[in-house]
Amino acid sequence: MEHEVTLQTINLEFTQREMIMRLAIMAEYHDHETGNHVLRMASLSKALATACGFDKNFIETIYLTSPMHDVGKIGVPAAILQKPGKLTQKEWTVVKQHCKFGKEILSNNFPHLDSFWKELPDLSLLNQVTEVPNRFLETASKIAYTHHEHWDGKGYPLGLEREQIPIEGRITALTDAYDVMRSKRPYKEAYPEEEVIRIIKAEAGYHFDPYLVKVLIGIRKQVNSIFNQYLENVE
Repeated sequence: MEHEVTLQTINLEFTQREMIMRLAIMAEYHDHETGNHVLRMASLSKALATACGFDKNFIETIYLTSPMHDVGKIGVPAAILQKPGKLTQKEWTVVKQHCKFGKEILSNNFPHLDSFWKELPDLSLLNQVTEVPNRFLETASKIAYTHHEHWDGKGYPLGLEREQIPIEGRITALTDAYDVMRSKRPYKEAYPEEEVIRIIKAEAGYHFDPYLVKVLIGIRKQVNSIFNQYLENVE
């Protein structure tokens, strides 16, 4: 019986994690992307966190939650996200709302969820795994809200600067920018790896945490390898 309960718990954890990833992929399809961006984000963020020396729990969490950074784009009209060419100021204002939308989607602030869970026939299994998904959702919400903040305080939505920005948001900001610059989008061509590295170096201390930039440059070959691993479906 104990073995059966353990297997059920493991299955529930894996199901929850798969649902997290599928939600992230769904948001990317809304942005006219394949799911490869979120797969690269997971691996790039994991590699950067590992190189920084974070512990196993942090690395696992950033791996599973960094792909959720743009889940708030579900709330942005596809016509804006898929528009070829430059956005108007009004359209750009709408796009920037995706950080707030992502936080709201991932935050644990829906009043009727508790009553929903009470309908489950066996709450004992749920109680065994709530700590893990709560940790994931809290971090994912933090990332969704802060991954467009800049080290110099000129980002959005809050204008946070330096260590005011959660480390998870700083890591995701850098890995997301790297991947976006190297990928073709409706509004831009893909940049060569050398050009992306040059831009990132120039933005150290402005857009990006300078320490994280230094670490990323140190694992440049690994980062390039991760990008190329999912290159086949990049347009």
